[in-house]
Amino acid sequence: MQENIDPLSTKLVITEEGLDAMNKLGAVTLIQYPVYTSEGAQFFAPPDPKLFDYVVISSRPMENFKRPEVKKEFPFYVEKLENFENMLLDPENFKLIKSFTLPKPNLIPLSDVFIYENVTK
Repeated sequence: MQENIDPLSTKLVITEEGLDAMNKLGAVTLIQYPVYTSEGAQFFAPPDPKLFDYVVISSRPMENFKRPEVKKEFPFYVEKLENFENMLLDPENFKLIKSFTLPKPNLIPLSDVFIYENVTK
């Protein structure tokens, strides 16, 4: 990613773990997605993706808010993440330019990674 993208472009990276390779990317806005209520996860709201040239997301954080128990307990949290995801999936706003996916079933709990380019800038 570092070699293929203008170093002056704005990049948002959302990941779930401190040990994954995305934590080593330079010149990015990195958000380590909170998972537990003890970390305040229910108050997490991602920034507006339209503010960035590129958005890189791990699949596991984006799957967490879709769990039925999370939807029931934290509707505010779910609404914010649904809006974020809908913005990324809207072809008038973003284009998926690269995905790194693992075969299913995924026996090792690793995330798929998706890179979106903002088409409105």
